[in-house]
Amino acid sequence: MNAPTELTPLEIDRRRLALEERRYARESRFINRYMRLIVALIIGASAIAVAGIWMLENARQRAADVRSEEHRSSLAQSEIQHANDRLLRIECAKMIFGVKDTLNSADTRPHTVFAEALKAACPPDLADRAFRSLAAGTTKEVRTVYENAQISVGSLVAPVMVPAKSYAHGVNVEVGGGLAIYGHDVLHNAPPYNTQPNLAEYQITLPWTGRYELSVEYASEESRPASVFLNGSRLVEKAMGAPTGGWGEDAQRWSVVATVEASSGPGTLLVKSSGPFPHIRRFLFRPISTR
Repeated sequence: MNAPTELTPLEIDRRRLALEERRYARESRFINRYMRLIVALIIGASAIAVAGIWMLENARQRAADVRSEEHRSSLAQSEIQHANDRLLRIECAKMIFGVKDTLNSADTRPHTVFAEALKAACPPDLADRAFRSLAAGTTKEVRTVYENAQISVGSLVAPVMVPAKSYAHGVNVEVGGGLAIYGHDVLHNAPPYNTQPNLAEYQITLPWTGRYELSVEYASEESRPASVFLNGSRLVEKAMGAPTGGWGEDAQRWSVVATVEASSGPGTLLVKSSGPFPHIRRFLFRPISTR
């Protein structure tokens, strides 16, 4: 039987070195896997944080848009209520002034029928003042009430606001989208954002038959005129042609498009261009006179 071979010092060092290399290799593989895991966790956490920030900002913007829309709606309702109150006062004043000459000068009190109609048709403060003046046999206060009621129709009838985002039919246009940085309620050219023709059609309802001033709020850094039509008739060929100094919300400016005679009831507002629109926010029909 052969005796074990005695290892030389050099062989012992080689074996020890080989063992240490294998141990270092195992440790290196463990460290690499551990570091890759840490890097993956960091990247994942960063992505979650970025997504969370984006969602938070998006939610804040939506909440701000909702608050802005509610504020605008509240202002519109307030304007309508104010206009209705003024209309009521004018009609009441007309009735008072129209009937005062029919009263018998010998009467010391207004006719009972008229008194009841006055109370039913007029605001309480106006009815009381008119009733007292008529009961006293005077017409000065009645005339004053009537004359004070002759205010301009522009402040009497609420204007009609048409948001640009409310179009019923559009060609190559969008609201917000890839250009939301210029306003979430702004109408503009659609992707791929080249020189394609733009068109937007709106269904509107005007409360009165008469003359209206049509204005538009828009922004543009360059001239981008568009034609405007009402119920099929062209009002102006090159509206919104003047640059306002930029594309953003801070460059939005009002511009008068035209003065137009229109009938009450539903109608169609059409805006079109052979190229891209400026950045349009809203249109406004302001009554000038009625008939």
